[in-house]
Amino acid sequence: MMNSGRWWLSATMGLAIWAGPFSVMSAEVERPLSLEERIAKLETAQTARNQALVDMQFKLAELQSEIRELRGLLEQHGFQINQLTERQREIYKDVDSRLADMQKRLESLGQTKPKPLASSTVTVDPAAEAKAYERIFPLVREKKYEEAITAYRAFLAKYPNGRLAVNAHYWLGQVLFVTGELDKATVEFNLVAEKYPNSSKTPDALLKLGEIAVRRGDKKTAQSVWRKLTLQYPKSSAARVAAQKLKNLDG
Repeated sequence: MMNSGRWWLSATMGLAIWAGPFSVMSAEVERPLSLEERIAKLETAQTARNQALVDMQFKLAELQSEIRELRGLLEQHGFQINQLTERQREIYKDVDSRLADMQKRLESLGQTKPKPLASSTVTVDPAAEAKAYERIFPLVREKKYEEAITAYRAFLAKYPNGRLAVNAHYWLGQVLFVTGELDKATVEFNLVAEKYPNSSKTPDALLKLGEIAVRRGDKKTAQSVWRKLTLQYPKSSAARVAAQKLKNLDG
């Protein structure tokens, strides 16, 4: 009987000793993190998120310029066509009114109606100019850059002083920039900035001139152009992008 009791006691103690390490291991695995460890873990995750957000902001600043340009062009097209059509009507009405007034004066003076003289100047049809311009942009959207370059140059040859000439010069510069023809793109952007200082395209042209300088490794020229942009066109969205780019260069 005593032997049986001793055997039972030995078996119970053996099981307790055998199960002991596993209980300790389980406790260690399931041990909750301390407050300091949780805070440190959260701070590490927050730092990583902040860095990712900063990187995204820089990338978004680059993309916003292109998106803004495309969106602005689409918005302008409808407005410009309506504006040109209305202007054309006003011109026709004014011409008719002047001719009628002239005829009345001649009749009152007893003079015969003079024969019409051939005009020495070429009259530009605003509606035709707008349609010709509209036909080019799908080539840019479809990335048919060589065809777009040819089309923009043909447009400028036909309408060198047209209302949409500044837009054509700017977008010709954009396409040349995309295709890597930086010297030719510089010519177009400089033309926009110098010949059309009051155009809404001028701030964007200056922004691109700075980007071309950066690609060439000319940091000083880029800084000079972007500072000029922020000073002369401070309210433009291009100026805000230029200010951020200046910070990146200075940093």
